[in-house]
Amino acid sequence: MTDYDKFMDKIEIDEKLGCWNWIGAIDYRSHGVIVINKKPSDAQIFSFEYFIGEIPENHVICHTCKSNGDNPKCVNPEHMYLASKEDKLKSLEETKKPISKAKIKIVTDMFCGFRYFTITQIAKEVGLTPRDVKKITKNMVQGEYKPL
Repeated sequence: MTDYDKFMDKIEIDEKLGCWNWIGAIDYRSHGVIVINKKPSDAQIFSFEYFIGEIPENHVICHTCKSNGDNPKCVNPEHMYLASKEDKLKSLEETKKPISKAKIKIVTDMFCGFRYFTITQIAKEVGLTPRDVKKITKNMVQGEYKPL
């Protein structure tokens, strides 16, 4: 099976939005993971490099698809563009959404409770990304948030 076949076998096309959603393995950022030459690779990077070309140094892939916020599982090269890392960081800072106090309370209660929850379970329960839950729990450990 070619790398292209492996890639195409793991996408599901969203007819409405045009996203090619990755249905294979994913990493902690919800990005697709494809194995090329026995090494795991980012499916977005594979898609961009296969269909468009090389990614210059100090550049990252950004998306034009905005279904429920960013769609990290989309690997459609038509939905990708390059930005410098500096521009991407500026963009993230401008679009940063505050986390509500109610969600912070639920996360801290679940994190400090008697029952063990994974970061992913808490994120699904509260409707946050795993990254936001990690941020809250890291801040709890550092003493910024306290269980209510």
